[in-house]
Amino acid sequence: MKKTIFLISMISLSLFACKSKTAESTISESPSSTDLIVNPEAIVQMDLTVEGMTCTGCESTINSGVSGIAGVVEVSSSFAEGKTIVKFDSTQTNIDKISQAISGKGYSVKDYSVHSEVNEASVEKQ
Repeated sequence: MKKTIFLISMISLSLFACKSKTAESTISESPSSTDLIVNPEAIVQMDLTVEGMTCTGCESTINSGVSGIAGVVEVSSSFAEGKTIVKFDSTQTNIDKISQAISGKGYSVKDYSVHSEVNEASVEKQ
């Protein structure tokens, strides 16, 4: 009986910990990417390694935070893989802004790689 109560308590705590991240207040974000014209020639894809995701709620939190950045066209996160993929207009945003949005939600970007015809210099801090 004590083991059952202990297990239920641990599950409840882990669910609460994850939900508490999603309940955090959001930082002010740039206008939605749909508010601005996106330059198709400047679209790059960035794969980020993100630490701290433990559930689908965490994925949603990151996706909503990053999708609010001007120039972001698409964002997809996977807590199982610890990855977030972002497609964005490199003339409107950069890795620093994307990383700040993720950090502002309580997660951390550990690594990233760019997959595009656009060179990495155009993705760096603008």
